[in-house]
Amino acid sequence: MRRILTAAAIIAVPVLVILAIMQPKPLPMCVQQAKTQLSPSECISKTILNADSFKNDCLGLSFQSAAPFLFYSEPYKAPFINFAVPKANYSIKVLAFQNPYPHIATPESQKVFLAAAKKNLLMTNPKAKITKEEIISFSGVPAIYIAANNKGMIERRYYFINRGRWVELTLASKDVNFTKNIKPAQEALLKTIRLY
Repeated sequence: MRRILTAAAIIAVPVLVILAIMQPKPLPMCVQQAKTQLSPSECISKTILNADSFKNDCLGLSFQSAAPFLFYSEPYKAPFINFAVPKANYSIKVLAFQNPYPHIATPESQKVFLAAAKKNLLMTNPKAKITKEEIISFSGVPAIYIAANNKGMIERRYYFINRGRWVELTLASKDVNFTKNIKPAQEALLKTIRLY
């Protein structure tokens, strides 16, 4: 009887170790499904917007600005929020949206999403000219970056998925003095973006 138990233990231990190793790893936060079924509008309504900071736990997104924000204090009822950074001469839009693409974590999915995003941008803004496109990341989460010039406005759009939710972050400004004055302020804000 003792031999049978010893043999069973000798066989069981390696099998348990192999099963533990083969356990599926949890998906990165950017690919996981949203924990609650809030609509994009309900998700944006969770935004905490202060004089110089943005935070939304539903999106898992926060950032800060050296210059103060100008915004309405009423509740947000749309799937997006717009506000200005008057001292730096640009505006910010954060849009939560639904998308059939499950992620942009692979080069193939990034290529497909980038093509769709460019097509949508040009369809809604036929006179826009795309000036740059790039794959970047925020807090290790892949993001699609598209820059466009649209009727004298420079739009810098960043698309990513975090906490199972798609987000478009747009920084927009007139192209007058962009490189000298506006771009440095936008770059400073982008460095503070945190996805959690």
